[in-house]
Amino acid sequence: MPHSLAIIDIFGSTYNFSDELAKNFEKETYRDIKRLIRFPLPKKVNRFLFISLSLIKISRLYLRTFRLAFLCKRGDIFIFNIPGIPIIETYLLTLIRRKKGISVSILHNFKASHGERKWLRNYKYYSFYQNSDIVVFHEKGLDLKLRSLGIDRLNLYCELPSLFVKKTSNINMKYRESNDDASILKLGFIGVISKYKNLEYVVSEIDLLEHHIRKKISLTVAGNPNYSVDHLIKSLHNTELHDLKVNLEYLTDSKFEEFVMNQDFIIIPYVNSSGSGILSYAASLGVPVIANAIPVFENFVHKYKSGAIIDCRSEKALANFIEKNISDYKQKTFYKKSLETMIDHLPSWKDYVVSINNACKETLNDRT
Repeated sequence: MPHSLAIIDIFGSTYNFSDELAKNFEKETYRDIKRLIRFPLPKKVNRFLFISLSLIKISRLYLRTFRLAFLCKRGDIFIFNIPGIPIIETYLLTLIRRKKGISVSILHNFKASHGERKWLRNYKYYSFYQNSDIVVFHEKGLDLKLRSLGIDRLNLYCELPSLFVKKTSNINMKYRESNDDASILKLGFIGVISKYKNLEYVVSEIDLLEHHIRKKISLTVAGNPNYSVDHLIKSLHNTELHDLKVNLEYLTDSKFEEFVMNQDFIIIPYVNSSGSGILSYAASLGVPVIANAIPVFENFVHKYKSGAIIDCRSEKALANFIEKNISDYKQKTFYKKSLETMIDHLPSWKDYVVSINNACKETLNDRT
């Protein structure tokens, strides 16, 4: 049994995931868990104060991490989620190894985060993962790609569990109103809005629909954008949908859950991805997805019957799916009923934590 375990997410890029990971490691008898996680500020502040407070928090977390690394004992585990400044974290990995500790890096989204044009940034990230004892990834087949980049110490594939804890197979009715109109198709594009997530495709496909079809669509676009989407939102307003809800702010956990649960489908037209938490999140809430035909989505959707796969490279792929499901109520409910049969079989946090724990034990045994 390791002396202690630290979960590190200094920039808070995956703070929800990191916090849930810590909670589930605690259930596996790890009582001495250090949470070095930057959580978002509790309320809105002006830009200068936000930056100042963030820098102070990040600096303190780095200092705490260095202190833990210097005090590291044999078998102590350090789990990193998305390095904020890879050069600093890479040095920390070297220090941890010298002290006989074990470093684990969670690779959340390799493809979207490491574009071909970012060669210098990529080099720094690759160096970080190359120095990790264990690299956890969420896309089958990514191991070969990692090994070709020299990331080959111990690469561990794990299915990404949901942040939401399942309670009942029909939990998605929580936010439904009794007067909900079954003839309206509720679609959601939820989460941080990045270029690779392809909101442009959703807008262009809705624009292809005839007016009487658009009047039967309720669309929710919710999440903080990291690029300007004003022109896209303006285009959506011009399509005259039955209902359009737009919330371009940071979503609290409860708001995120509510937005997802109140949809018939979540649209995931991402251009590339090697793992997205929205897949298991939506599935565990009983909400099917419409996902682009990329391997990580296809594998999950087919295995857990959690929605439909379309080819977002094809014009009218989404438009045709919308038309079919608006005109055929049984078809629309088919996906939800299929998913309900699989909810209890979705990836679990227990399996995720046990897999990492076993990999740490294997790494420690190899050193003796």
